[in-house]
Amino acid sequence: MKASFLPLAALVGTACVDFGVDATTVEDPELPVAVTCDTGDCGALVEMQGLRFLQMEVAVPLGGTVTWINQDSAFHIIAEGEPGGAAPEWISPSILFGESWSFTFDEPGEHIYYCDNHERSMKDAFVIVEER
Repeated sequence: MKASFLPLAALVGTACVDFGVDATTVEDPELPVAVTCDTGDCGALVEMQGLRFLQMEVAVPLGGTVTWINQDSAFHIIAEGEPGGAAPEWISPSILFGESWSFTFDEPGEHIYYCDNHERSMKDAFVIVEER
């Protein structure tokens, strides 16, 4: 598994990211969400705003990438697992307002994550990694 830190502007040219509306995975159908596609390069977008994940569940194919974008004035740290659980297998650096961080998933299954510094309000979100 590899992680990368990208400025928000780097996402604009990403070919597989579709910022259309997908009301099946978003509480508010007016919010943009990324959708997956059939290549290993594709992924999903999770926005962080109002001290919450706007997309609590996203799906990517095996080898797909999830990108978290911070739209809060507070910084966020994304960590695998549940608050108070075992040490995370992966954890992001501090993601400041307007910045993003990406992680590529190479293990199929359901991957739960939370924000390490807002674990009361930002927890129980997950990525479903599907074998294709």
